[in-house]
Formats: sequence, structure tokens, C-alpha cells
Amino acid sequence: MTTAKMALWPRPDRHRSIALGAPAMIIFALFAVAPIAISLGFSLTNWNGVSPNLSFVGLANYSRLISDDEVLGAFRLTLAIGAAASIVVNVLGLPLAVLLNRRGFITRIYRSIIFYPLVLSGIVVSFIWQGMLATDGVVNEILGANTGGFPFLGEPSNAVVSITFVAIWHLLGFTTVMYLAGLQAIPEELSEASILDGASAVQRFRYLTLPLLGPTIGTVTVLIVVYLMRIYEYVLVMTLGGPAGATETVGFVLVLTAFSRNNYAYGSAIAIVLLVVVAAIAVFMLLVSRRSDYL
Repeated sequence: MTTAKMALWPRPDRHRSIALGAPAMIIFALFAVAPIAISLGFSLTNWNGVSPNLSFVGLANYSRLISDDEVLGAFRLTLAIGAAASIVVNVLGLPLAVLLNRRGFITRIYRSIIFYPLVLSGIVVSFIWQGMLATDGVVNEILGANTGGFPFLGEPSNAVVSITFVAIWHLLGFTTVMYLAGLQAIPEELSEASILDGASAVQRFRYLTLPLLGPTIGTVTVLIVVYLMRIYEYVLVMTLGGPAGATETVGFVLVLTAFSRNNYAYGSAIAIVLLVVVAAIAVFMLLVSRRSDYL
């Protein structure tokens, strides 16, 4: 057998690989690629989501989107919430993971407590915090607010901060567990060697732990930002986009436009733009994480 023939992948193995991968690729195409393609097609029409009649309008929906103050404001708000929440959950999640990276029964209990919010769905979390942050809710009772209670959800700025806080509370367990897994994957021999070399705890974290956690930090950050760019349930349950539209995120405006206002084509255009923005952010963050000293 020649060297060229030996370098080739045997045909039976290639066919077997295609056969094994085909079901997954078919499922991906049906439930990921096809919906995107269909939404892209609808975004080029004037379909209202109900009528059997539709007309091709080209890029008219995208031209309208560029000058739509409601949609642009929703993008700005979503980016702001995503940036703030992702920074906080990363800043808090890593120290918590370091503190919980120990053996013991009490430590396991703390891990369960921190991770528990993530077990709940976003809808359940939103209902819980809506009741707690109401003017007559538990938080106002604990704070001893004056008659009428503090308007956590009744003022525009307070409502935005409250939704951001709930998102942080919900996702903190995810970042903590991911960083904890990354910490436990670091060989103990490296830490022991650094201790023998006289490195302090701060130096070990700075020059050993943080660089080795780079891939984990990059992955966690991308996943958190992608999730936060699609937030919808917090707004739907807690504020319904109010007060005065102050908490309308892109996801909320998208659903509102497509289904409540019967403008499915325009809603599809918003969805496609959101997809492009999220993909661009994810690619950018992955590139940055690969070039960074720590990520």
C-alpha cells in the first residue's frame, strides 16, 4: 500500500461517519437552519401572520427598522442590561467559585443554594420577584418603606435596575458552577509546586489560576451575553414593558410586534437583526478571548 493511499481515510469509515452524523445534522437543519431561513423569507414580505395573502417588499422592513425609535431603544436597553449583568455575574461568580472550591458537607450545601435559582425557569423567577418587589411585597416590608412602598417596578429607572438584578440573581449560580468546574480541572500539582516556589495566594491566582481559567471565562461570558440578549420572560411578567415602555427589550418588542400587533414580517426582520447582532457579539468575544493574556 502506497503512502498516499495510507493517508486517505478508508471509505467504509467515511460512510459510517456520515451515517452516524446524519441524524444530528438533519435535526439541526430542521430546528435551527430552517426556522432562520423561513424567518428571513417572511422578513422580505408584508405578511401579518394571519392573512393568506402576502407580497414581496424587499428590504422595506429593514429600512423601517433602522429609523424605528422603539426598536433602536430596545436594542440599546438590551445591550445595557446584557453588559451590566454579564460583568456582575462574572465578577461575583469567580470569587464565589474560589470560596466553594473546598471539600466538606457545608460547602456542598452552599453550592446547592447558589445553584438552586438556575433550576427554576425564568417565568417562575419573574413571578417570585414580581411579588417580592411589589409596593406591598416582602422587600418593602423588610426595608420598612413608607406608606405606599418603594416603587421598584413603578419607576422607569428602578424597573430597569430591578430586571437587571433579577437576571443576575438567576444566572449567578450558572457562572459559579462553571468556574468551580474549571477550578477543579486545574491539576493540584501545579498549585503545590507554586507554593513550594514561594508564591503567595494572590500570585497563584494571578499567574496560575486565572490564565488556566481563560477558556472557561471566555465560554461563560459568551453564553451569558447570548442569553441576556434574548431576555423576554422577566419583562413580560414583571413590568410588561412598562412603565411607559422603559423596560422593553428586543425580545419583548419582537413578540409584541409579531403576535400582538399582527406584523409578523416586521417581527421577523427584528429577529434576523437580533440574530446577526448576537452572532457578531459572540464571534467578537471569542476572538478577544483567544488573544487575551487571560482569556
